[in-house]
Amino acid sequence: MKDSRPARWARLAPWALIYFFVRQLKELAQGMIYAIPALAVSVSVSDLFNNTWLMAGIALLIISTLTTAFLRFWFFRYRVYEEQIEIQSGVVAKTHINLPFWRIQNIKIERPWYYRLSTYAVLIIDTAGSATEEATIVAIPQASAIALRDTVSAVKAQHSEVSDSRSTDKDTHRNIYSNQDQDQDQDQNTHANTSPEPHIANTADVLNSRTLSDLVLHGMTNNRIWILLGVLTPFLDDLSQWGVNWLSQHGIEPEQLIQNMSLPWWQWAALVLTGASFIIALLMLFSVCGAILTYYGFTLTREGGRYIRRSGLLSQQEVSIQRSRVQRITIRQSALDVLVKRANVSFEQNRNGQRDNNEGSAARLLIPSVTLEQAASLTTDVLSHAHSLYASFWKIHTAFLFHHLLIRLFPLAIVVGVLLNVKLQSFPTASFVVGIALCAILILMRFLRWGYALDQEYLYIRKGLIGKTYHTIPLFKLQQVAMQQSVMMRRKGLVHLKIILASGAAHIPFMEHRHAQYIMDYALFKCESDARSWM
Repeated sequence: MKDSRPARWARLAPWALIYFFVRQLKELAQGMIYAIPALAVSVSVSDLFNNTWLMAGIALLIISTLTTAFLRFWFFRYRVYEEQIEIQSGVVAKTHINLPFWRIQNIKIERPWYYRLSTYAVLIIDTAGSATEEATIVAIPQASAIALRDTVSAVKAQHSEVSDSRSTDKDTHRNIYSNQDQDQDQDQNTHANTSPEPHIANTADVLNSRTLSDLVLHGMTNNRIWILLGVLTPFLDDLSQWGVNWLSQHGIEPEQLIQNMSLPWWQWAALVLTGASFIIALLMLFSVCGAILTYYGFTLTREGGRYIRRSGLLSQQEVSIQRSRVQRITIRQSALDVLVKRANVSFEQNRNGQRDNNEGSAARLLIPSVTLEQAASLTTDVLSHAHSLYASFWKIHTAFLFHHLLIRLFPLAIVVGVLLNVKLQSFPTASFVVGIALCAILILMRFLRWGYALDQEYLYIRKGLIGKTYHTIPLFKLQQVAMQQSVMMRRKGLVHLKIILASGAAHIPFMEHRHAQYIMDYALFKCESDARSWM
């Protein structure tokens, strides 16, 4: 996108004030969440609301938040010209970002719920560098954001074509001086390995969409109720006391009810199980609502060599990534996903130094709760001829069981058993044995899930406990491969294989040395002989 007046800096629309204010509130909430447990233990909720100093502090905090939001808005400038984006921001510490189009990894367009009444959007720009190089234009017209995204994609595609042609020229020049006896074999390999990505017509094809029932299933099988329980832990005493008081106000005394009821133990167990199931179902409802809010209206579209995900009920999101920048594809099934034969598919690219890789991360495009057939189809659409779900996997060595059972679990069980026998008057032998047996079964299940496979283009890794996770890794995109080996492993000819990608790390434990060496050598060959860019 070329600007006729490149020297003129543009200001944000006034709607950006709302964005900066909400962002300030989120930052404050993230900072104060660590103080909530201490406050919950030392001060009651009623004392907090009756404290006039606290109310004055909250009012002062709101005023300072509004002031900071206005200053951030006032000192924000941006301009687009000569195939680059420049952004100036900061109140005290000034920041100047200059992003050439060809360095941009992907552009994410969001429309928070408070932008729905306007024509503005939030433009989030990721580069292939560190997370600090991410740039955000918080109030840009939606039409301009879409036009800028398309322009950046066109410039990057042109840059990739130039890079591919240069790589092909280098390979051709190198092959001229090879021996004639090797020409025929090398020509076939060079044609297969240095050919550019297949041309895809620049048309919009909807690859996948999610219905409301799919989103409900996703919320149930991938729920986050344990996170909510962790947040509510400091307030459990207050919540239980509130529940008892509420029942007492309605003429129900829980203690007297329990004392007067003469029920057999199995009825008490059924009553407790029913109550626990009701609470879990109530908490699971929050997870379902979160899935609907995040993925409502989900569509995955392919436009040329670009994949675009659009979703969101209140806050709309549009995430775009290039096909050539996908570093690996992960198919993940939770325990419930295995039962209903569904999976979550992730297209992973450069993580930009991000610590987390959650569902809303710009480094990952997630397609929720698809069938296994749809997961296989999506995988082959991005990585041609990949078949992680149907590969024949090699198992890891049984030394995995020896290490975790005899070296880790059993010594720990002996120590814990001795301490319990000393501290307790009556040692719970049956419960202790059952606990050790369950841990051993989990280790065995973990061992059976591990597997790896290799073909001409991809390395496949399978792992999990009750659920399953499949990684599909293009060999020519590997950044680093390393083998780790202890003294005991050296005697048995075993190694741990560690694989580094731009999207993160993967590893295979307790595999045979000859298999690991072959994978390393073949991956090095693919990286040297394949002229395709890993980005």
